[in-house]
Amino acid sequence: MTFTTICAIIFLVSERITGQRVTSYEMISVPPFRDKAQRKFEAAQAKARADKRMVKEALEAIRLSKPYKRGADAKPEWDQWIG
Repeated sequence: MTFTTICAIIFLVSERITGQRVTSYEMISVPPFRDKAQRKFEAAQAKARADKRMVKEALEAIRLSKPYKRGADAKPEWDQWIG
């Protein structure tokens, strides 16, 4: 038997047993071990990234909500187009 045939058989058997499709790579791979402290640290990092993104989006919304004001030294050549 070739490797692809063996993988196809394993795929079919795994789908029949588990009820969901699992690739042969997913069947043989083992997720890395993470202890409680590492999971807690990763969760804190994810929360910090989400908070930073939320602050950035809020500052951007505030910036966009302000009306545009031209500077006093702006050139008046486009005034005829603005109306």
